[in-house]
Amino acid sequence: SDGFTALKLAAKYGHERVVEVLQQHGAQPSMAICLLLLQYSLRVVAVLPVMAYAFSVLWRLFSEQGRRGRPHRLRRTARERAMALLFADAADGPIIFALWLTLALACWFFNVIGCISFVIATATTAMLWPSDARAAEPARGERGRPRRRGGADAEAEAARECARLEERARQEQREARRAEAEAAKAAKD
Repeated sequence: SDGFTALKLAAKYGHERVVEVLQQHGAQPSMAICLLLLQYSLRVVAVLPVMAYAFSVLWRLFSEQGRRGRPHRLRRTARERAMALLFADAADGPIIFALWLTLALACWFFNVIGCISFVIATATTAMLWPSDARAAEPARGERGRPRRRGGADAEAEAARECARLEERARQEQREARRAEAEAAKAAKD
């Protein structure tokens, strides 16, 4: 079904010596290889610009979504800033997913099993690439030196900030209870 080549005809009619000579000189055993190469090159020419455009749209969408914040960033509470710092790396996840999905769809479209290793290597590289965690801007009146944080440092800093905020809330609750107790005691007397 994929056409007769000289190698196939020689093998079909039992010309062993001709088959050996043709193989030594690199004759193609099948026309299917040439047809597949032609089909894949046409598919690449047709689909590559579309895939590149789709990937760039996904990249811009998710990277802008990660940078976008509330309109009044200066009014963020300390807890909101801590959570923003904790999830600053979350924008990298969808970008990695978009990259992997684009490559996986390209491999599926071209039915190329060998590209799976390329997809895995690219996704691994993207996951191990240093992430850019953007710390939230300080609230009005809270001035600190600007620090650039990323990856595990951002998570540790966010955890410390959350612990500090929880401790402050507990302290305020204790003070409120103490004030209530004093007010109740004063009301009794």
